[in-house]
Amino acid sequence: MKIYDNKIWRDGEKIGWIDGNHIRNHDDQKLGYFQDNFIYNMEGRKVAYILENELKFENGNESIQLEHINSEIEGTAPLLEKCAVHVLMED
Repeated sequence: MKIYDNKIWRDGEKIGWIDGNHIRNHDDQKLGYFQDNFIYNMEGRKVAYILENELKFENGNESIQLEHINSEIEGTAPLLEKCAVHVLMED
């Protein structure tokens, strides 16, 4: 994936965008939001968070090194935005 400006791309196709601290899909539907070091779904439930150098998940999934997120998602977006895109838009 790539984030350029506020647009989110996968394989050359725009799949969503970042609206302030909300992540939206290509149909303009809000998927969730990020705040401080936390990522929430649209029901306001915390689904993931950054702790030290890892992205941790509330559902017990294995944590991911932030270096991996930073290399997986291209662009100059802040790391928290990249993490939110990873959590909310990954298949």
